[in-house]
Amino acid sequence: MSAKRPNHAHSPNQQLIDVQKTLDSIEALRAQAFQALKEERAHLLAEVTRIDEQLAQLDTATRAFSTPAMTRNARTPTSNRGSSSSPPPVNGAASAAISGRRTQAQMQAVQRKVLNVLSTLKAKKKDATNPTSLDLVAHIPNTTPSILARPLRHLIDAGKVKTHGARSGTRYFLAARS
Repeated sequence: MSAKRPNHAHSPNQQLIDVQKTLDSIEALRAQAFQALKEERAHLLAEVTRIDEQLAQLDTATRAFSTPAMTRNARTPTSNRGSSSSPPPVNGAASAAISGRRTQAQMQAVQRKVLNVLSTLKAKKKDATNPTSLDLVAHIPNTTPSILARPLRHLIDAGKVKTHGARSGTRYFLAARS
């Protein structure tokens, strides 16, 4: 039995045709890969744009909800205190803005909002329980219990607001006017 041996000797024209077919298939694969990369790039750019928009919205929301009392001072400690190169001390509202503390006007504005909410809630619900600090937070935008703590303490000390209860159960109500 004789085995047939394949004839690898093609004519030069046939070899050129085979090479051209291979090159054509390689070019088709390259074009497909390039198209897939273009589509992936477009998808990634759209995703990056969407994420950038979300970050901008988050940044805007963060700035809307942050108050000077919530932000921390970004000053770094200096070892050359008292040197002539340091700026002169700032007084009043500018100092409060630099240090991240609330100004007297900001404190009074929060106190007015608290008094307004307490009087509004009292007028709406004569027989309901008095509000807690969380109830006040729900009615005053951009506040937290820690933001309300100091203005409430000033109102209590001034006798404008009375309290009943302790800690988180503390209820606030307007003091009787004399």
